[in-house]
Amino acid sequence: SYLSLIVLAVLVIAGFIGTRDPLENPLPLILWVGWWVGWTFLTALFGDLWHWIQPWHALDQLLRSLPGIDQSQTEPSIQYPVWLGYWPAVVFFMIFAWIELIHPSPMDPDLLATMVLLYMMLVSSGMLFFGKKKWLQYAEPFSVFFRMVGWISPLKWKAKGLKISGFRWPCSKLMEFSNVPFSGVVFILLVLSTVSFDGFSRTFWWMGLLGENPLEYPGRTKLMLPNTAGMFFTFLIFLLFYGLTQIQKTSNSEKGIKETGFIFSIIPIAFGYHFAHYLPNF
Repeated sequence: SYLSLIVLAVLVIAGFIGTRDPLENPLPLILWVGWWVGWTFLTALFGDLWHWIQPWHALDQLLRSLPGIDQSQTEPSIQYPVWLGYWPAVVFFMIFAWIELIHPSPMDPDLLATMVLLYMMLVSSGMLFFGKKKWLQYAEPFSVFFRMVGWISPLKWKAKGLKISGFRWPCSKLMEFSNVPFSGVVFILLVLSTVSFDGFSRTFWWMGLLGENPLEYPGRTKLMLPNTAGMFFTFLIFLLFYGLTQIQKTSNSEKGIKETGFIFSIIPIAFGYHFAHYLPNF
């Protein structure tokens, strides 16, 4: 965790003072290609290694060593509300997807360095107020994302330490779960819908619908508004069609809605879309 925090700090510095060329600056290459794409591939194979090496453990430890800050990690300043569920992760992932898919310059090193710093401040505040365990379990979108992708891995890991305890059929761990809060359902559908829209937005049909010549790409700036609306409505359509398969639900409580657990079958599909869509870039 300390090593990954050091690497993150070096990448942020490189984003600010390094070359402006996004294909030569290490920050956009490692963030978008090595981490967001490559690490997701590794997670599907080897499980949620991100749980152990993510920089937030070290960051939380460093913050709590500062004078005037509560040293305890077991008693957070504010109890994480049960009703809040995965909703913070949904909001933060939506913002992340918008930057990646719609912002005019998501590869700009200076912009990325600024966004990473702001996000580090956000994660730091969340861990200090609500406790590291709850914040990483429910609110930090990448902890949630990699944990869910890790469920399809064929490897079994011991609860403590990086030790393999055995093997299983890929995706079989998904059958161990019976339900997930409604906000968790929304998060999984959001992951699938964003990568689906990214592929859909590149089609001739979508460009023609917007009145643009698909052979003369008008640029991301001109497409910001329609693509923002398209990504949002794609997400709503996924929610609608999933909801139609779950009409027997009788409760929307964050403590556990009465549903079939069908949402877990969406996770391998979301990873399949992610793998197929990003493999050429990788």
